[in-house]
This record gives sequence, structure tokens and C-alpha cells, in this order.
Amino acid sequence: LRRACRAWAATRVTLQRTAEKNRRLADRHRRPAPVYTLGQLVWLSSKDVPLKVTSRKFAPRFLGPLRFGAVPSPVTVRLDLPRSLRIHPTFHVSLVKPVVTSSLCPTTAPPLPARLYKGGLVYKVRRNLDSRPQGCGVQYLVDWEGYGP
Repeated sequence: LRRACRAWAATRVTLQRTAEKNRRLADRHRRPAPVYTLGQLVWLSSKDVPLKVTSRKFAPRFLGPLRFGAVPSPVTVRLDLPRSLRIHPTFHVSLVKPVVTSSLCPTTAPPLPARLYKGGLVYKVRRNLDSRPQGCGVQYLVDWEGYGP
């Protein structure tokens, strides 16, 4: 019986030592989570967010900037999401990155909203850049007001 108890104790010590070694090896590849402040702007990875796009290839890689809400645990963050997303607002810190601003790359103003005209959305045209015949009609390359350079 004593020999069995000693074997169990030795096995327990060996398992603890192995678990500690595995934890150290795994932690070498991890970096600590950044410290977020309440109200800070962050980007959310769109990797697991269900977006209504025809192709994931053309979907944005990050959503936002979104306002940081709270820290429920050391590895999760809660964001203030728009109601249109309709997803749970808590995410792992690996899916969130802080917004970095620079004077070399200033943030652009959001595009102007569309106006309703006869039941449809209408956008303001700055100028027509080009046109080409396509089938029975004509295609136009348009420079929209508030969109792009």
C-alpha cells in the first residue's frame, strides 16, 4: 500500500512538472494583451462576424472603429457594437486591436449619406469620368461626391 501511495505521489509530481514545462513552452509564443481604457477606439476582426457580403474575399478584414466598453475577464473585452450587427458584444483580445492614429495618414471623414428621392436612394455625382458601350446600353465610370479621391 505504501509503495502504491509513493507511486501515486511520484506520478502526481511528474505530471505537475510536465504541465509546467508545457505551459512555459506555450507561453513563449504568446504576447500579453494590450491594456485598454474605457471609451478607447478599437478595430474588430471580421473573421468570425457574420457579414452580409457576396464574397468573404471582398469583405473588410476589420470592422470599426468601435468604442471599447469593459473588461469582463483578462482575456475578453466588451465592445459597444451597433445594433445592426446583432451579435454578442464580448470578444477575445486576439480579435481586437487598438486604433493607431498618425499625422502621416489622417483619418478620412465618413462618406455623405444618400438622400431619398421618389422611394429610392440617390447619391450626389461629382463628375462622370468615362463611359463605354455595354450590350444595349452604356456604362458610366462616376466620381461620387464624398467617396474616394
